[in-house]
Amino acid sequence: MPVQALTAMLYVGAGLFGMWLFLGSQFRTAFITTLLLSQTWRIYSETLRADYRGGGRISAYQVMAMIGMLYGVTLALNWSTASQPTADLAAGLAVFWNPLVIIALQTIWGVLFFFTGWSMVTGSVLSFHVHHDRI
Repeated sequence: MPVQALTAMLYVGAGLFGMWLFLGSQFRTAFITTLLLSQTWRIYSETLRADYRGGGRISAYQVMAMIGMLYGVTLALNWSTASQPTADLAAGLAVFWNPLVIIALQTIWGVLFFFTGWSMVTGSVLSFHVHHDRI
């Protein structure tokens, strides 16, 4: 079973659906829908994997997904919806043309790239030599 491919398709679909709801100013519904779709799939897809997930019937990832769903839905149901603004895509995209935002995002990207790209566990050595008999 191609779990990663199915996960990618489901998550992209859920994300697009959530974005459609968000742009329609249905913020709570967008959050709850995408949360429940992604975490329910996470719980189910763990049963399809052929790798070792621990000695129990329920893996730690499944437990975390269940806790995440409960926590997220609890937060969403307690959000105040009295004065929610409407979503304005043009205004949101206009923010990215601010030079300070562009520089800040590039700085964050650079720091994350070097921090996560630098392995603390593995190492490598690059060496080369000259074949003296072929000179």
